[in-house]
Amino acid sequence: MTFTLDVGKMRDAFVRLRDESRHTCERTTYEHMRDVVYPQTQVEVPKDTGALRDTGVLKRGDKTDSWQIKYGDSPVEDDHAVDYAKAVHEIYEHRHEPPTKVKFVEDPLKNSKDKFKELAAKKLDELAQG
Repeated sequence: MTFTLDVGKMRDAFVRLRDESRHTCERTTYEHMRDVVYPQTQVEVPKDTGALRDTGVLKRGDKTDSWQIKYGDSPVEDDHAVDYAKAVHEIYEHRHEPPTKVKFVEDPLKNSKDKFKELAAKKLDELAQG
């Protein structure tokens, strides 16, 4: 009796997994940010007038294959100006009516870490099963 292991087919399978896993990770990250994190930031962002909430966007990050949630207008170029979104996000002394709060982007991202790990593992397992 003879058993043959086709290394070429195995190599092709690993190459497919490598290539497809990159796309799967990027898509999974986007879906998680879109469906879980961003909506929660919209719940937690302080809403005195709603102006800050209305500036929230999910967009591609500066790095390849990254996503970011951004609040506030364009980056501050005047060293003397205050980045309002950053100030609201970072200054604990400001009081906000729950569920709004400081860390309205950071907390939803951190709090969804386990959910993201489960989703990513599921998607990659599905990919490996072919």
